[in-house]
Formats: sequence, C-alpha cells, structure tokens
Amino acid sequence: MKKIYAKITRVAVVALMVVALVAGCDSNKDRSLISEHNYNLLLGGAILDEMVAIYNMNVAYTGSNVNMTVPGPLAGTVTITGSATGNKEGLTTVDLTYDMENARYVHVNGNFEALIIITGVVREKGSWNNGTGFKAQTYSGNDVHIEGYVKYEKGSDYDLKVVNDTGSLNISIANKTVTVNFAGHQASWRYN
Repeated sequence: MKKIYAKITRVAVVALMVVALVAGCDSNKDRSLISEHNYNLLLGGAILDEMVAIYNMNVAYTGSNVNMTVPGPLAGTVTITGSATGNKEGLTTVDLTYDMENARYVHVNGNFEALIIITGVVREKGSWNNGTGFKAQTYSGNDVHIEGYVKYEKGSDYDLKVVNDTGSLNISIANKTVTVNFAGHQASWRYN
C-alpha cells in the first residue's frame, strides 16, 4: 500500500510541476501576436509604400530628367536622380536612384502598424500603365539599413517587434504579384 501511495504522490507532484510551469507563463511574452509571416508582410508593404510615396510626392509628372533632394515622407532626406518618362498611351518608364538618409514612413494595415526609417541607396527600374494595370518594376539596393518597428494593437492586446537590419533589398512587381526580400525577410502577395 505504501508503494501505491508513493507512486501516486510522485505522479501528483510531477503533474503539479507541469501545471505550475504552464500557468506561470505570461502569454504575451511567450506567444507573439505578430507572426513571422505578418511581420514580413508588414515590413515589405511598408518599404514598398514608402518608395511609392516618395515617387508620387516628388517625381510623378515632373518630366524626364530627375535630379532633386527632397524631404522624406515624414522626415529625413532623399536625393533622387535618373529618368522618368511617360507617353500618350499612359506607359511610364523609370530608371531612378533614391539615396535616402533617415527617410521615415508609417504604414498602417488594420490593427497593424509599421514605422520604418530607411538609410541607403535604392534603384527603381521598370514600366507601368495605370490604365491597363500593366506593371514590370523592380527596386534593388545593397547595404540598405532599415530601423523602426512593427506593432499590433487591438484593445488590450499589444505586441511590438523592433526592426533593425542592414542588407540587400529586392522588390519585384510583375503579373499582379509583389515579392519583397530584405535582409532575410521574405514576403509575397497578389494585388488587383
């Protein structure tokens, strides 16, 4: 009878230890609300949106030869050089270089927010036609540094991941698909 009580006691102690370990875990620290997939999508979306914002705010409709230094979307500076041409059929063709110094941008998607600050040189090359939906476009750069954060916030649920990476940046837009690769972070999505 003592052996049975000893076994039951050992099993009960082990079970209590497991319950204590599980109950002692803080779910906000042990389980991220921002999956790696969502982090990569938000970071990729923020990078692409910042590049498009810089183009639209400064280069669109300016003529063929571009050589200007302008403020970043929210802060910092961007020197843009190269060419951007358009024709009567609505086709725009670009070959531009963006030399960014602390160019700041905020990208919001639902309950997610990404604040990024880009420093480095990025080249944009390609063509598009907004009337037909055609796009064949790339962005590329080496030693691009991006810092900031990706945040999730809904009610009392909150999570934040810091961005602080330097590496190659490659964005490809073709066949209604965007693919972003930055410093080991990869994301891809389709658009209409």
